[in-house]
Amino acid sequence: MAPQTRSAMRAVGATTRASSTRSLPSQKVKASKSQTPIQKRKAAPKLKSKPKPEPESEPEPEPARKRARRPDAKRARKDVETLGLKNMPVEVLIEIARYVVPVDLIMLSRVNKFFRELFMDKRSATIWQSALQNLPELPPCPTDANLCEPQYVSMIFLNRCSLCGRYAPREMDPVLLVRFCARCRDRELVDLERVTDPSLVISSKGLVPGKSNQSTLWCLYDEARAVKIKLNELTKAEDQEALNTWKDEQREIVKKRRRVAEPLSKWLKTRAREREEELKRLKATRAAEIGSRLIKLGWERLDFRGFEDCKQWQSMVYNPKPLTEKVWDDILPYLLEHLEVNRNRRLEEERARRFSSRQTELTSWLAQFRMELPPFARASYLEGGALSGSTDNRSASEFVRSMVLYQAFPTVPQIREWAQFKEFTNNDMPHEQFLVVFEEKKHLFEELFATWQRNLEEHLIQLLPNDTRPPDFTSATFNMVAALGRSVGPISTLPEGVSKLLRADAIFSTAPGDGAKLYFYPHHFRDFSGSTHNVYYNSKASEIAQALLGALGLPDASYLALRAEAETFRCGRCPPAVAMRMAGSNW
Repeated sequence: MAPQTRSAMRAVGATTRASSTRSLPSQKVKASKSQTPIQKRKAAPKLKSKPKPEPESEPEPEPARKRARRPDAKRARKDVETLGLKNMPVEVLIEIARYVVPVDLIMLSRVNKFFRELFMDKRSATIWQSALQNLPELPPCPTDANLCEPQYVSMIFLNRCSLCGRYAPREMDPVLLVRFCARCRDRELVDLERVTDPSLVISSKGLVPGKSNQSTLWCLYDEARAVKIKLNELTKAEDQEALNTWKDEQREIVKKRRRVAEPLSKWLKTRAREREEELKRLKATRAAEIGSRLIKLGWERLDFRGFEDCKQWQSMVYNPKPLTEKVWDDILPYLLEHLEVNRNRRLEEERARRFSSRQTELTSWLAQFRMELPPFARASYLEGGALSGSTDNRSASEFVRSMVLYQAFPTVPQIREWAQFKEFTNNDMPHEQFLVVFEEKKHLFEELFATWQRNLEEHLIQLLPNDTRPPDFTSATFNMVAALGRSVGPISTLPEGVSKLLRADAIFSTAPGDGAKLYFYPHHFRDFSGSTHNVYYNSKASEIAQALLGALGLPDASYLALRAEAETFRCGRCPPAVAMRMAGSNW
């Protein structure tokens, strides 16, 4: 019997399945005949409608051919240009690369894979060295560090972390030869105080994170760990000679790294200073351009000041980016908004300064006018002639204090509240114009003071009792005169009502009660700050004064006479210092 193959078995199996399929109907007929009559017949199925004959389908037309895609013109041109660079001889590219700066090589190596393979190859080290020589002040790449020229250039010119590639705004560390971002700096650096022997590791001084005014020495964690492992290994081996030799070698490496880092550190500082100066120059150029454009629009240069605390103004004006027309159109609405606010503030400050100048000028004139006023009345000794000084009209400050009565004069704050002065000082005008107008109005203000004095005198006269008599100005010791306008004359020529106010027992106060301050006219009204309508006649003090004057035999004495004879009423127990202090007090 011949062996059956796998294909034969498949053929037999296929024949069996086909023959069994064809024999199924005959088997069903036999089975139906052998059924018993007990089974019920199923209802005959309904006749289905004959399907309508389908029309013969026409052959489908072939799809239209797609139009061939044309390459993009820009992309094709770029491919052609890149293809031209790729087809350029490598020697020519190398020769061109010798005349570029290192940062250009970094950017060129990132264009495509071709340039990256070309410039990142070890055989291209001479190209990088030539590019570094194009910056003569830049020190070459350190040979003792595990660092190649592309890494060296990247750390200097690119603000990217040398470990993770994230943004790193700080300059590279010239001693550690790393440039870290904030996260890598916290993770990879360790404080030198935590190292067992700081002299064995390379360290650099840097800022403490979160404290801009504090700095400390830092070292790399991996280097510190490697030094610690080596130190523990040699210490455990108890080979003191090998340990000392290794320490000397390690310290020499640290010293050499610091010597190599000095030129690079100076170069980085110089570049940072030059960059800062360049940024200042660009910012000043842009600010000057913006200022000239705003002046052409009608603004004043004074409106540009006062924005040192405005970050938005600083970012728009003092920006190193060039000022294009598009940038100008974008920032102009914001500039005008700031300028409008600043102009209003400037005008308000100028108004306040002018108002302060007017107040100062007025205060100075009032002080001078007050000092130049002659005394209301004064007494002089009869020695040398009774009328020798009757025409003397000097200011009150040139006489002995106990021999004069000062004129009543309001305080400066009270004068500022007068309607005429307030209207004059509130009228805003240039300072030069104010001085001219003020010179014209001085005589009007002098009349206001005279009116104020007359009103005060009239009010005080009404407060006196009806039986008040004028004082007796005759004296065997003094000659008393009074100011009569611009001249002086005998005090007896004063009006009767004013003379009554000069009695020694005519005492007033600004508040009722026994503890109120006592006022004698006009001496104690020299710097009178209250209202004239709030002055009262102190009848109780007047009764006491009348009793004292009666006991002295001077019932009608004047206040000036008693004031001039102040030393007469001094007791022998008073020391000279107290006597001098009390000489000008109330009698």
